[in-house]
Amino acid sequence: MLKGTIDEFPLIDVLGILQARNKTGRLEIERQAGRGIIYVRLGEPYYAESSLTRSLIGQKLVDIGAITDMQLRKALDRQAESGERLGQILLTHGVISGEHIATAVISQIKDALADLLAWEAGEFRWEAGAEVEVEVPLFGATIGSVDQVVNPLAPQIVPLNAEERDA
Repeated sequence: MLKGTIDEFPLIDVLGILQARNKTGRLEIERQAGRGIIYVRLGEPYYAESSLTRSLIGQKLVDIGAITDMQLRKALDRQAESGERLGQILLTHGVISGEHIATAVISQIKDALADLLAWEAGEFRWEAGAEVEVEVPLFGATIGSVDQVVNPLAPQIVPLNAEERDA
């Protein structure tokens, strides 16, 4: 098991080693103010969480222009009644597409990864071989009908309506 402190060995360097060695596993990060986790497959981060960066999927969908505040409020009301996942409600009612969900989830993961990489203090621990099943992976994600490998640190531009797709 690999472990150390971020102030001596920044996470970007740790990820560089994992990438160079094509490693798969989980990097757990902890500091006084919070915790985080980065899952890596074949050297590439594909999922990340940070307790200090928790953006809600509904707000992400508003931020990317996929839905309005009013649509979000209506969907949240339906969610409170049914207990269904917000994204599923919006998909079922034709308000958004799977592309919108993928874009919002990838944005959440990227936010968490960026937050964790900015940490200057704390400890990390690597567990080789650990994996997690995710609905929308950061690396190697397929967005809608566009078959593209997603670079974890590059911005993703996904058309939000038919006019933009056809342009």
